[in-house]
Amino acid sequence: MEYFKKLWAFKTIAVCMMIFCIATLICVNIDKSYASSASKASPGFPHVKRVSDTSLQISWDKVPGASGYEVFRYSAAKGKYSRVKAINRGNATRWTDRRLATGKKYSYKVRAWSRVHDKAVKGTRQHSSFTYAVSAVPYRKDAAKVNAGAAFKGPKSMTIGLMQKLDIKAVATPAKYGTAKKKTVVDKNIRVVVTNAPFVRKSGSKAITGRRVGRTNVYALAHNGNLSKIAVNVVDYAKPKAWYWRNIDPINQDVRNLFTTNYDDFTDMVSWLAQHNQRLGILSLDKSGDIVNIGMDQSGNKTSEIGTDISGRAELVKRVLGCFPQGDMKIFVQKKAILIAISMNSGVSYSILYSIQNEIVERPDDSIYGDGLKIAPHWVLWMFAPV
Repeated sequence: MEYFKKLWAFKTIAVCMMIFCIATLICVNIDKSYASSASKASPGFPHVKRVSDTSLQISWDKVPGASGYEVFRYSAAKGKYSRVKAINRGNATRWTDRRLATGKKYSYKVRAWSRVHDKAVKGTRQHSSFTYAVSAVPYRKDAAKVNAGAAFKGPKSMTIGLMQKLDIKAVATPAKYGTAKKKTVVDKNIRVVVTNAPFVRKSGSKAITGRRVGRTNVYALAHNGNLSKIAVNVVDYAKPKAWYWRNIDPINQDVRNLFTTNYDDFTDMVSWLAQHNQRLGILSLDKSGDIVNIGMDQSGNKTSEIGTDISGRAELVKRVLGCFPQGDMKIFVQKKAILIAISMNSGVSYSILYSIQNEIVERPDDSIYGDGLKIAPHWVLWMFAPV
């Protein structure tokens, strides 16, 4: 009996030790995951605002798994950001900087940190990347220069084309606080923040480029972190849902039938070229039915190819170029447009332009598009008949 008691006690101790080891491993792994989370994700959407003549409050979105945060302030004397506050609470989302000079501009960045209990990791803390910088001025009530209020008063949604580049026309407006009748913003600069780069890419301080068909949000950002959310819908104008073909002359029915019959191939090719073109060039077929790939540099000099690897889409390009046996077809590839030129045996020729960047507006006095027929958004058709 005594033997079984000792055996039971030994098993109990062994089980307890095993549970302790497993728990320790779990805790270490949790610490590692928290550290990994904090090391990768910086605190979201930092913001700084005036709370008195001599103090500013910095706020941010918390990082899951963080043990705390560090606030850095720019020092002109040192020429860099220096830490002014270490916070040892993972759920903290704000801190007030006091005893500041009235009317002076201060810039801040924030980063998260987490404790590391893994001895294999050097140091006991792991830090995230910094937030983007935000700045503000502690000012008196009657100050003429104040911090930004609204960052953007334009439309809250917009539609852009795939690969189209657009400027967001945003201007910061003065904050409501203050008694001065003619207030101005201390910093009118507006930046654009992109949180979903696969759909929309930032291509300048206020410019965005559509990268993938779908919906996402971008943010107009004022100097102090004030944000305006803009819903962006990225569409592929190279694949219109319908052609206009209104008031089309009977002589143009051939080209209409060409597009209608080969809609999928035409739009797939134009869309692909619009997304992959690198420089000027011309695609055509030789007498043997092989693709002629002629490239051009910025001066118009011919190079070996258009700078786009079409090997994966060669069959598609061949089908399009060979789909109109009544004439000859060439595809002119540009960074901002794709032009399809068709010469018929009857002597009639067509130029069908897809504009990647700009919507085409029909105007009688337009020297570029005035004689064209708009057949879809971003698409225009010209017809040239022999005299």
